[in-house]
Amino acid sequence: MDTLEILRGILGLPMSSERLRDQLQQFHTTEHTESTTKIYSDAVYTNYFDLGMSIMYVPKADYRPRTGIALDHDKLELRNVDIYNFKEKGGGKKQSYAAFVHLPLFVGGPDDKTLKLDKDTTGKEIVDALGEPSRKGGGDGPSGGSIGIWCEWSNLGLMFEFESRGPQAWEMGKDSTWNTITIFAPEQS
Repeated sequence: MDTLEILRGILGLPMSSERLRDQLQQFHTTEHTESTTKIYSDAVYTNYFDLGMSIMYVPKADYRPRTGIALDHDKLELRNVDIYNFKEKGGGKKQSYAAFVHLPLFVGGPDDKTLKLDKDTTGKEIVDALGEPSRKGGGDGPSGGSIGIWCEWSNLGLMFEFESRGPQAWEMGKDSTWNTITIFAPEQS
């Protein structure tokens, strides 16, 4: 089973799932891969900085996680997985993610095209292989106040984010490599 199928296969599992733990163990590159957990009332994030991956869990309707109180793992469901493409940045204090350690990914697109997704894959290559996105946004406004462009293929359960931002964001975006890929449950048509 390829990496993308493994990640899609864990969507919807509770945080307490033994299958989830076993699948995540496959991604660890050492015995002691560390994670940090951030708790919010509407989501819990487990971040694997060294693996280039972050997992978002959402609480079931009757549960609200709180910092300082033990999490009820049975009431948290895996909603999406973010994988990162490391870019060398200036000396900020925020911890940054390594590039996802299990690249390349292979994504099936229309007309039996397959996208080989590695750290150098550009926006143009992604659109050429997957077709026009079902949703897109970002990039508007002055470069200091805008968010990077993003493209989503809802039918594939994939959203790509790019560094390109500002007034010329979409013109430059085709040549930008991806920063983040969010993997979520595909929309059923």
